[in-house]
Amino acid sequence: MACLDPNLLALAEGQCGLFTTRQARDVGVVAKALREHVTSKRIVRLARGLYAVSPPRPQSSEARHQSLARGAHLLYDDAVLTGVTAVLAHGLPVWNCPLGRPDLLRPIHRQVGVRPYRVRPRRGGQVDSPWGPTVPLAQALVQLCLDHGIVQGVVSADAALHAGRVTLAELTAAVEAVRTWPKSNRPRAMLEFVDPSCESVAES
Repeated sequence: MACLDPNLLALAEGQCGLFTTRQARDVGVVAKALREHVTSKRIVRLARGLYAVSPPRPQSSEARHQSLARGAHLLYDDAVLTGVTAVLAHGLPVWNCPLGRPDLLRPIHRQVGVRPYRVRPRRGGQVDSPWGPTVPLAQALVQLCLDHGIVQGVVSADAALHAGRVTLAELTAAVEAVRTWPKSNRPRAMLEFVDPSCESVAES
Protein backbone atom coordinates (compact mmCIF):
# COMPACT_ATOMS: atom_id res chain seq x y z
CA MET A 1 0.00 0.00 0.00
CA ALA A 2 1.40 3.39 -0.99
CA CYS A 3 2.23 5.96 1.66
CA LEU A 4 0.43 9.27 1.79
CA ASP A 5 1.45 11.72 -0.87
CA PRO A 6 4.06 14.11 0.62
CA ASN A 7 2.32 17.12 -0.91
CA LEU A 8 -0.93 16.09 0.75
CA LEU A 9 0.87 15.59 4.06
CA ALA A 10 2.44 19.04 3.82
CA LEU A 11 -0.95 20.57 3.05
CA ALA A 12 -2.56 18.80 6.02
CA GLU A 13 0.23 19.85 8.37
CA GLY A 14 -0.55 23.48 7.60
CA GLN A 15 -4.26 22.91 8.34
CA CYS A 16 -4.10 21.15 11.73
CA GLY A 17 -3.95 17.73 10.07
CA LEU A 18 -7.02 18.33 7.88
CA PHE A 19 -7.72 18.40 4.15
CA THR A 20 -10.66 18.18 1.80
CA THR A 21 -11.41 15.92 -1.13
CA ARG A 22 -10.98 18.88 -3.49
CA GLN A 23 -7.58 19.73 -2.02
CA ALA A 24 -6.48 16.10 -2.35
CA ARG A 25 -7.58 16.05 -5.98
CA ASP A 26 -5.65 19.29 -6.60
CA VAL A 27 -2.39 17.56 -5.57
CA GLY A 28 -3.18 14.46 -7.61
CA VAL A 29 -4.70 12.14 -4.97
CA VAL A 30 -7.86 10.62 -6.40
CA ALA A 31 -10.94 9.30 -4.57
CA LYS A 32 -9.88 5.65 -4.92
CA ALA A 33 -6.58 6.39 -3.19
CA LEU A 34 -8.39 8.20 -0.38
CA ARG A 35 -10.63 5.17 0.19
CA GLU A 36 -7.57 2.93 0.36
CA HIS A 37 -5.89 5.23 2.89
CA VAL A 38 -9.06 5.22 5.03
CA THR A 39 -9.14 1.41 4.94
CA SER A 40 -5.48 1.26 5.99
CA LYS A 41 -6.22 3.85 8.73
CA ARG A 42 -3.66 6.33 7.44
CA ILE A 43 -6.41 8.91 7.29
CA VAL A 44 -9.85 9.33 8.90
CA ARG A 45 -12.99 10.49 7.13
CA LEU A 46 -14.55 13.11 9.42
CA ALA A 47 -17.39 14.27 7.19
CA ARG A 48 -18.37 14.23 3.55
CA GLY A 49 -15.42 15.75 1.73
CA LEU A 50 -13.32 16.20 4.91
CA TYR A 51 -10.41 14.04 6.09
CA ALA A 52 -7.78 14.08 8.80
CA VAL A 53 -4.40 12.43 9.04
CA SER A 54 -4.89 9.68 11.63
CA PRO A 55 -3.77 10.80 15.10
CA PRO A 56 -1.44 8.48 17.08
CA ARG A 57 -4.15 7.92 19.72
CA PRO A 58 -7.96 8.18 19.86
CA GLN A 59 -9.27 11.74 20.04
CA SER A 60 -11.35 13.05 22.92
CA SER A 61 -14.83 14.30 22.11
CA GLU A 62 -13.61 17.90 22.45
CA ALA A 63 -10.63 17.29 20.15
CA ARG A 64 -12.88 15.73 17.52
CA HIS A 65 -15.28 18.68 17.87
CA GLN A 66 -12.37 21.04 17.27
CA SER A 67 -11.25 19.11 14.18
CA LEU A 68 -14.76 19.23 12.74
CA ALA A 69 -15.08 22.94 13.53
CA ARG A 70 -11.79 23.78 11.84
CA GLY A 71 -12.75 21.54 8.96
CA ALA A 72 -16.01 23.44 8.50
CA HIS A 73 -13.99 26.46 7.37
CA LEU A 74 -12.24 24.30 4.77
CA LEU A 75 -15.55 22.96 3.46
CA TYR A 76 -17.49 26.23 3.58
CA ASP A 77 -15.69 29.53 3.14
CA ASP A 78 -18.77 31.37 4.45
CA ALA A 79 -19.13 29.38 7.70
CA VAL A 80 -19.15 31.12 11.10
CA LEU A 81 -19.02 29.12 14.33
CA THR A 82 -21.75 29.67 16.92
CA GLY A 83 -23.09 28.25 20.19
CA VAL A 84 -21.04 25.72 22.12
CA THR A 85 -18.59 25.46 19.21
CA ALA A 86 -17.82 29.19 19.32
CA VAL A 87 -17.49 29.15 23.11
CA LEU A 88 -14.91 26.36 22.87
CA ALA A 89 -13.16 28.17 20.03
CA HIS A 90 -12.60 31.12 22.39
CA GLY A 91 -10.93 28.82 24.91
CA LEU A 92 -13.72 28.88 27.48
CA PRO A 93 -15.06 25.86 29.40
CA VAL A 94 -18.35 24.16 28.68
CA TRP A 95 -20.16 21.75 30.96
CA ASN A 96 -22.53 18.91 30.15
CA CYS A 97 -22.99 19.93 26.52
CA PRO A 98 -23.07 17.22 23.83
CA LEU A 99 -20.17 17.72 21.43
CA GLY A 100 -21.20 15.47 18.56
CA ARG A 101 -22.36 18.22 16.20
CA PRO A 102 -20.53 21.52 15.73
CA ASP A 103 -22.81 24.54 15.31
CA LEU A 104 -22.40 26.75 12.25
CA LEU A 105 -24.02 29.78 10.67
CA ARG A 106 -24.20 30.11 6.88
CA PRO A 107 -26.22 32.29 4.48
CA ILE A 108 -29.21 29.95 4.30
CA HIS A 109 -32.94 30.49 4.95
CA ARG A 110 -33.62 27.84 7.59
CA GLN A 111 -31.80 25.45 9.89
CA VAL A 112 -30.53 22.24 8.32
CA GLY A 113 -28.55 19.22 9.42
CA VAL A 114 -25.58 18.45 7.19
CA ARG A 115 -23.82 15.59 8.90
CA PRO A 116 -22.07 16.06 11.20
CA TYR A 117 -22.95 19.78 11.43
CA ARG A 118 -25.96 21.76 12.59
CA VAL A 119 -26.24 24.76 10.27
CA ARG A 120 -28.37 27.81 11.06
CA PRO A 121 -29.15 30.97 9.08
CA ARG A 122 -26.43 33.62 9.21
CA ARG A 123 -27.08 36.61 11.44
CA GLY A 124 -25.05 39.17 13.34
CA GLY A 125 -21.36 39.93 13.02
CA GLN A 126 -18.28 37.83 13.36
CA VAL A 127 -14.95 37.88 15.18
CA ASP A 128 -11.74 35.91 14.86
CA SER A 129 -10.81 32.95 17.06
CA PRO A 130 -8.08 30.30 17.06
CA TRP A 131 -10.53 27.99 15.26
CA GLY A 132 -11.60 30.54 12.65
CA PRO A 133 -14.48 33.06 12.38
CA THR A 134 -17.11 32.90 15.13
CA VAL A 135 -20.03 35.00 16.29
CA PRO A 136 -19.20 37.52 19.04
CA LEU A 137 -18.70 35.76 22.37
CA ALA A 138 -21.83 37.17 24.06
CA GLN A 139 -23.97 35.86 21.19
CA ALA A 140 -22.26 32.47 21.40
CA LEU A 141 -22.96 32.22 25.14
CA VAL A 142 -26.64 33.00 24.63
CA GLN A 143 -26.92 30.41 21.84
CA LEU A 144 -25.24 27.81 24.06
CA CYS A 145 -27.79 28.55 26.77
CA LEU A 146 -30.68 28.31 24.32
CA ASP A 147 -29.44 24.96 23.03
CA HIS A 148 -28.29 23.26 26.22
CA GLY A 149 -29.85 24.88 29.27
CA ILE A 150 -29.57 27.48 32.03
CA VAL A 151 -26.89 25.79 34.14
CA GLN A 152 -24.71 25.13 31.11
CA GLY A 153 -25.08 28.78 30.14
CA VAL A 154 -24.18 30.02 33.61
CA VAL A 155 -21.01 27.90 33.75
CA SER A 156 -19.59 29.29 30.51
CA ALA A 157 -20.86 32.85 31.07
CA ASP A 158 -19.30 32.97 34.54
CA ALA A 159 -15.95 31.91 33.08
CA ALA A 160 -16.19 34.54 30.34
CA LEU A 161 -17.14 37.31 32.78
CA HIS A 162 -14.48 36.30 35.31
CA ALA A 163 -11.78 36.36 32.62
CA GLY A 164 -12.95 39.74 31.32
CA ARG A 165 -13.72 38.24 27.92
CA VAL A 166 -17.24 39.66 27.89
CA THR A 167 -19.06 42.32 29.91
CA LEU A 168 -22.40 42.02 31.66
CA ALA A 169 -23.71 44.77 29.39
CA GLU A 170 -22.72 42.81 26.27
CA LEU A 171 -24.31 39.65 27.65
CA THR A 172 -27.50 41.53 28.55
CA ALA A 173 -27.72 43.01 25.06
CA ALA A 174 -27.28 39.56 23.50
CA VAL A 175 -30.07 38.18 25.70
CA GLU A 176 -32.35 41.07 24.75
CA ALA A 177 -31.71 40.37 21.06
CA VAL A 178 -33.38 36.93 21.35
CA ARG A 179 -36.29 37.97 23.57
CA THR A 180 -38.89 36.77 21.02
CA TRP A 181 -37.17 33.46 20.26
CA PRO A 182 -38.35 30.05 21.51
CA LYS A 183 -36.71 29.15 24.85
CA SER A 184 -35.68 32.78 25.41
CA ASN A 185 -36.59 32.26 29.07
CA ARG A 186 -33.35 30.27 29.40
CA PRO A 187 -30.88 33.10 28.75
CA ARG A 188 -33.06 35.51 30.76
CA ALA A 189 -32.80 33.13 33.72
CA MET A 190 -29.06 32.74 33.07
CA LEU A 191 -28.62 36.48 33.63
CA GLU A 192 -30.19 36.16 37.07
CA PHE A 193 -27.57 33.62 38.17
CA VAL A 194 -24.29 34.71 36.54
CA ASP A 195 -21.57 35.73 38.97
CA PRO A 196 -18.25 37.11 37.68
CA SER A 197 -16.58 36.18 40.96
CA CYS A 198 -16.95 32.44 40.29
CA GLU A 199 -13.61 30.90 39.45
CA SER A 200 -14.59 27.33 38.55
CA VAL A 201 -17.35 25.11 37.22
CA ALA A 202 -18.02 23.90 40.75
CA GLU A 203 -18.51 27.45 42.04
CA SER A 204 -20.90 28.26 39.20
